[in-house]
Amino acid sequence: MVLLLVSLCAACVPATVPPQVAYTPGPAVQVIDGLYDSGVFRVQYPADWRVITSAAGDPVHVIFAAPDGDALMIVGEQVDSAPAPAGYAGPLQSEQREIMLADGVMVTVILNAAPDDWAQRLALFEQVVASVRASAD
Repeated sequence: MVLLLVSLCAACVPATVPPQVAYTPGPAVQVIDGLYDSGVFRVQYPADWRVITSAAGDPVHVIFAAPDGDALMIVGEQVDSAPAPAGYAGPLQSEQREIMLADGVMVTVILNAAPDDWAQRLALFEQVVASVRASAD
């Protein structure tokens, strides 16, 4: 009985590694304990904010979305704009910073947020900006 079960299961194992497993495009990222590391830069993100990584093949960037849905930050290379928070249709304020990393990579950080809690969101933004480092540091 066990031999029959093993032989049936063996037929399910592919003879070679499927292409989608052998090659996964894009950089590997790590999200651990409030730290996002893209392999190019690393950054601390605000507690309870969602982390949305860039698509494979796109320039490396990440979006941090506020739990209230009224603010987001985008951090990355070759970033020149940020979308409005998904589902939010009210007015927005924006802030942008560019950081030159020690290895010569330019990282842009953009905040888009509702004006209601602007001071609080801007303080979080400044903390995120201050935390940006090259991954190798």
